[in-house]
Amino acid sequence: MAQQTHDNTKPTHRVTYRSGSCPRFVTLLMTFAVSEITEQSVIITGLQQDLLALPPQVVGVLLFIDGSSLRVDGAIHHLTGETARIQLSRHLPDTLLAHEAGVNTAFVERRQFFRLRYGPGEGPALSIENVLYSVQELSERGLIFRLLPQGELFAIGQTIRGVIKFEHTAPQPVAGVILRVRMSERVVFLSFKSLSAQIIFQEQRRIISLRHRM
Repeated sequence: MAQQTHDNTKPTHRVTYRSGSCPRFVTLLMTFAVSEITEQSVIITGLQQDLLALPPQVVGVLLFIDGSSLRVDGAIHHLTGETARIQLSRHLPDTLLAHEAGVNTAFVERRQFFRLRYGPGEGPALSIENVLYSVQELSERGLIFRLLPQGELFAIGQTIRGVIKFEHTAPQPVAGVILRVRMSERVVFLSFKSLSAQIIFQEQRRIISLRHRM
């Protein structure tokens, strides 16, 4: 097999993650958060004793928030007590870095959109595989939905597809990745099918009108 070469004059592509959108690196039954990736390296964070337990050469799997995964291996270089760099034996593909840069930028931008928080009984229904869930919060690029009492299993990184059924607006298909799990709610980043600002504005007007009638 031909050894992969690297052009030192080529600019390094770097993706730096926020905590809510970061991939995970899994090795030796341990899981670490990934804070940065480049073509040549991956920076991981975790407990000092876990990082010190890693061998000089590690093999593991990168798990991304869109559900994809990639096997990587390389040499460990400890940076601080809580961070280490894996110097990769094979470079990450440019297409992967470009995709991750887009997903990470969209996640950061999602926080800048207006988010409508519903009161009890105010939100629309989210239909996933013909099961209805109550939407608790909505924005152009994300939503929060509440689980049913029987407690269905939804995991971080899982891709979901569904339809939001509004009271006065046509049903809207949505798809995205579960980013966070908190108590009985699931936070979804709408990375594939997002909502228009007009729909959010119409929902805001509906809620204002509803609350004025109370």
